[in-house]
Amino acid sequence: MRLVKRLQYDRYGGPEVMRLAEFEPPRPGPDEVLVRVRAAASNALDWKMRNGEMKLMTGRSFPRAMGHDFAGVVEAVGAGVTRLKAGDAVLGHARFRQAGAFAEMVTAPEKAVVLKPVDLSYEQAAALPTVGVTAYQATAEIRPGQAVFVNGCLGGVG
Repeated sequence: MRLVKRLQYDRYGGPEVMRLAEFEPPRPGPDEVLVRVRAAASNALDWKMRNGEMKLMTGRSFPRAMGHDFAGVVEAVGAGVTRLKAGDAVLGHARFRQAGAFAEMVTAPEKAVVLKPVDLSYEQAAALPTVGVTAYQATAEIRPGQAVFVNGCLGGVG
């Protein structure tokens, strides 16, 4: 596979540690898809990881790819993938530890990727994975007739 570009960092820190670098995207493993990224969205999770605030959960190996939420087109699928095929327009979330959505290509588990609704642009779709799942989880037990109070709605979830 040819080299593509991604945003990554070689040490924890602020925006100054980010750099554009070439890498060889891995072939999708079992139950994984390789996606050509058309749009990616940034969340607080991304800069917290870059700053090192989550290193107990993500590890300390470098270089580290950046970005989790993406939308794009499936390039290839691994063994066992049944819902998606090459050419499908999708949106999804990269693995927590590996990240990698701020790249030309990203590998993600099939279970973290869904078909992109046709009426959404790639940019709109990329903004949904983290905040959409979070909002859904926060309201999953809400029943008709109940109310929800959203406090501090300046973030993507609110």
